[in-house]
Amino acid sequence: MSAAPSTALAQFTDTKASSTLYTTGPGTPAAADVTMVCTNTLLGILGWSNVVTVNEFSPVARATSYEIRIFDAANQLRAQADSLEQLSIHSAAKPDTWRYELRAKYAVPANPSNVWSGKPLLGPLTCAGG
Repeated sequence: MSAAPSTALAQFTDTKASSTLYTTGPGTPAAADVTMVCTNTLLGILGWSNVVTVNEFSPVARATSYEIRIFDAANQLRAQADSLEQLSIHSAAKPDTWRYELRAKYAVPANPSNVWSGKPLLGPLTCAGG
């Protein structure tokens, strides 16, 4: 004769409040002012020097860093930086409308290599100057 297992009873009393940051990652910057200045090199014979600058952006609560990515008209990644310093990008021809992605990032304090990324703010880049 074998006995059927009995039901286990347990009571849990500890609770923790969830954090939006840990469930969805950091938020998206609400707005940004990003410009691209394009200058031809030797009348365009040597290509174009394009400088992308993040002039201003709305900070995201709890973000520990920001990342910017620059894509050309063919959707190819042309430059990426983990800081919002100026990016210099060389191109053979004067850029068509390019675009940027600006996103907030959060590094987990106990493990800085564990980085959460928010959804990007997307925006167009067109040449000024040149």
